[in-house]
Amino acid sequence: MLRRVRQLGERLRRTAFDVEWQGQYALMGPHDMLAIFSAPSLEVAMRVVLLARALGPAEVEIWPLVPWNTFQRLTDELTSEESQQSILSPLAWEEPEKGPVEEAAEESFPASDPPSWTGTTIS
Repeated sequence: MLRRVRQLGERLRRTAFDVEWQGQYALMGPHDMLAIFSAPSLEVAMRVVLLARALGPAEVEIWPLVPWNTFQRLTDELTSEESQQSILSPLAWEEPEKGPVEEAAEESFPASDPPSWTGTTIS
């Protein structure tokens, strides 16, 4: 694993990716390692991930960060009165029509009563 990490670092230095490494940490848990880096775009971050996966089997995730002020602005825009009327219209939240299978399943639930005692005994 350490060899692959070194190879990844070397290949990234040789590429034209504008990536700034923030830190690399060993973990105890479901993942072995955490690498934190800044990339100018999600596309560049995905290239880093593809390069990491090309060096061998690895589970790689990208967790893009959004500054809190940007997140708050996006939330405010979505919750404004105009946005609620256009983007969050009631039509978007309506349940889809149920087909005959879904209707029959609801009407027949539970499918049957539990078996009743017939008076027979095991000897």
